[in-house]
Amino acid sequence: MLTLMEDTTGGGGGLAISGTVELEGATDFSGTDVTLLSTKDSSFYSTSTNVIGYYTLPGLDPGLYKVSASHTGYLPDSAFALMFFADTTINFTLESAETPSLLVIDWDNGDTPVPGGIGPAELLYQRIMAITDDVEITGQDPNVAEVNLLGVDAVLLVTGNRLGVNTHIDNASLVALREFVEDGGNIYWEGPDAGSDYAEGTTAQQNLFYLFGVDVVDQGESALTGNIEELQIATQFSSADTMPYFYRTEADHYVDVFENITSTTRGFALNGAYAGSSYPRIAQNTTGGTLRIISSVYSTAISDTELRNAHIYSIVYDLLGWTKVEEKELPREMELLSVHPNPFNASCRIVAGGDVEIYSLSGHLVSRFVASNDDRVEAVWEARDMSGRELPSGVYLAVVRNSDGRIMAGRRISFVR
Repeated sequence: MLTLMEDTTGGGGGLAISGTVELEGATDFSGTDVTLLSTKDSSFYSTSTNVIGYYTLPGLDPGLYKVSASHTGYLPDSAFALMFFADTTINFTLESAETPSLLVIDWDNGDTPVPGGIGPAELLYQRIMAITDDVEITGQDPNVAEVNLLGVDAVLLVTGNRLGVNTHIDNASLVALREFVEDGGNIYWEGPDAGSDYAEGTTAQQNLFYLFGVDVVDQGESALTGNIEELQIATQFSSADTMPYFYRTEADHYVDVFENITSTTRGFALNGAYAGSSYPRIAQNTTGGTLRIISSVYSTAISDTELRNAHIYSIVYDLLGWTKVEEKELPREMELLSVHPNPFNASCRIVAGGDVEIYSLSGHLVSRFVASNDDRVEAVWEARDMSGRELPSGVYLAVVRNSDGRIMAGRRISFVR
């Protein structure tokens, strides 16, 4: 639960976000990690609370920020803050967490390479929540050695790519993850640079990477050149589905190419220099009695909703076993915020699950799209304000609000005329 006091008055600099984080059932509120991500330039800040739960994040420029609070043993929470003139207060109350069967470990550095307005770890978590409540997600870039993995059956580790912060997992966390697998836990790891960042790194990095039974053939190409237009992936529901990928986007930036050592191919590219099953982008290894799946593609960057869900749900079923996944009604699928192309020079298509507001960096609301009866926006923005006047080239901020007015997602939009 959070309390948010939002500033949307426009202008200014040297701003601060502050507040308190209370822990359910506790009297000492110290040690909560509070992280902040700027959607304008992907800069990343962090701090921790004192004994009364107070934190402050000073020296901020105007813009849209995402603030997250996490503490071992408690459910994490987050909120967006849209700031221009005044400081903003965000208060959280974190609820105690029970040990889940499935844990998403959010080591994506807070980056947002996948269309949707939030990080790939959070997107993956949301997709899994559609079929089971027996899943939790950690705070941003946690020390896994301090996370209680007792009773967890499987973890899904999501790491970032080199377009963003690109901070690597610390050695203590790597050791904890390896010990989790060696103690009988299943693991799924997705990240475009899982191989190129860890295969030749520290001993702890290598020890975790080589659990997956693959080696690295190539680091792939930049998003400018592109890597993957389509994937062929085997799932629980089909032996070979062709799945479109967000080609030449931030999610398609330097996507590792693997080769099998003791693993088997689960998914591969259908195009490019390393097409075919001999060069897996998704591989699985069962040597040692546990299931270890590694993927250099973001599952949430598969652009077809039905096929993406089939792939993700198949991973969950394999990690937990069919009998451990309780059926629940599937909600209507909705991207929180998708902007394409971005950057753009004439127009971009915006798809969102709520009202969309577009702001200039000076704090002016320049455009707005109201959701239809099904809480969905599908619009084409031609870089014009609400009176139809052309806007100058630059960076703009798009935010999605739900029916209560709370900001649910945000993304920068770059316009070059």
